[in-house]
Amino acid sequence: MYSKIDLLNLPLILVSAVTRQSLVLYFKRYLLNVGLLFILPAVVSATPLEPSIAPILSSNASTISITTSITHSANTEAANTYTHINILVIPAVLENLTDFLQGQDIEKINNFDRPNARRDLIDYVLLRQALYLGKTKNQHISITVTPWLNASYSRMIKNLKNGQYTVFANTVWREDFPMILNTQIQQKKSQANRSHSNSSGSNPLQPNPSSSNIAHAHQLYISNPTMRYGEFEAGLYMNPSNPKFPASGSPLDISQFTVISSKQWRPDWLALSQLPFKHMYNEVHWEHMFKMVYSQRADAMLIAFSQEADFNITLLNMTLLPIPNVKVALAGSRGWAISRSHPSGTLTYEILERGLQILRRKGIIPRAYFEADVINSRVKYWRTLNDY
Repeated sequence: MYSKIDLLNLPLILVSAVTRQSLVLYFKRYLLNVGLLFILPAVVSATPLEPSIAPILSSNASTISITTSITHSANTEAANTYTHINILVIPAVLENLTDFLQGQDIEKINNFDRPNARRDLIDYVLLRQALYLGKTKNQHISITVTPWLNASYSRMIKNLKNGQYTVFANTVWREDFPMILNTQIQQKKSQANRSHSNSSGSNPLQPNPSSSNIAHAHQLYISNPTMRYGEFEAGLYMNPSNPKFPASGSPLDISQFTVISSKQWRPDWLALSQLPFKHMYNEVHWEHMFKMVYSQRADAMLIAFSQEADFNITLLNMTLLPIPNVKVALAGSRGWAISRSHPSGTLTYEILERGLQILRRKGIIPRAYFEADVINSRVKYWRTLNDY
């Protein structure tokens, strides 16, 4: 039976519900508690949530509530817990998600060779799947999606640290946060040692109290990698109308090229710094980089290879192509950044870590990145310009 607290929370649950399946589930539980359940349909047809996102985006909404709960049926005496997670997502991912999902449930898809597949979209799908798989039976998760609008990478990280959002859907370079990674490693080692000497059944993902002050000063968790060190390769993308764009098979002299990236992305900047470009521009907005390359104010930028036949990437009717037959290897691994300051941050981190283990054990990671051509087998034999 539900407690008084559960019944008091029911209106909030119902108000936030956006699927018929979730509404009926909670309504049935409520009626059971008050003894009024007589007849409710046995089968409910649940419609996919994500196809409604693009129209909402076009109305300039700053926050989109796309689902009420991720829940398994729980016949357990353990107390139910309700957690709200605010996910920050790039608008282009939300705009392309409908075509990618093709009417299927984001938490259940198992084939990633789909329209609009690319790294940031796969990151978001895997995040949702990790949250679904990593939760326990008595955990109920509500999710709000907030588009990442006109904010720099550094501002986004600052907002995460301040607890404005729970998690960023895009994976980040884990090597951008060496102190946080080192703290987490030390915490887990210390927790493992305590668990070995004291079989108390404590959660190994819980922070080590002896280093909690240091950890909370960082204000972020960084998840285990979705893409491991050295797996990520990128192309040097240019406007094909640029006179410097080399034809396939022609000699390549990058010493005449200017390139644009961000010093905040350490693996990108380090990889490009190893090459003899004429000049490197530092820019914090990815969209600005794209526009500068398209307008030929900079010659090239690093972008993960797309799954298009010619690897083209088109944004706002602007198309860039990679320099053929060459690639750049990035010395880093990628994972999600989770806010420690957000009320749901610690629990979200724990759920994601469990979910990541399941996704990797099932082989969904790295298969999703291969099927989406993020780890692109078609460029396997292209020449790597740098050492990593």
